Amino acid sequence: AEEMRAHMAAAEEMRARLTEREEDLLTLHTLRDADAVTLAQTKCEVEAKEVELCEWRAQAEAAEAALVEERATREAEAARMEARLAAAMGLAQRVLATRTRARARREV
Repeated sequence: AEEMRAHMAAAEEMRARLTEREEDLLTLHTLRDADAVTLAQTKCEVEAKEVELCEWRAQAEAAEAALVEERATREAEAARMEARLAAAMGLAQRVLATRTRARARREV
């Protein structure tokens, strides 16, 4: 009977340790699942930031393209103004030369 009680006590202790181990395992599974959820949330946040970064990059490229276009427009306008100025200066020189010749003929 004493031996039986010792066996029963040992079995009870083993059951208690097994229950402890099962609880530890359940806790580890719960922590793992929580970590998996956190990882999934972090991945979603990273992907959202990547999308946001792509949108910002696209906006920056569009702004840069608009600046390049604006610069080209201004340079073309400046070239047209320079051409008009050169034409006006050429006309002024011809008028001046004509007047100078006319004055020279009058004086002669």
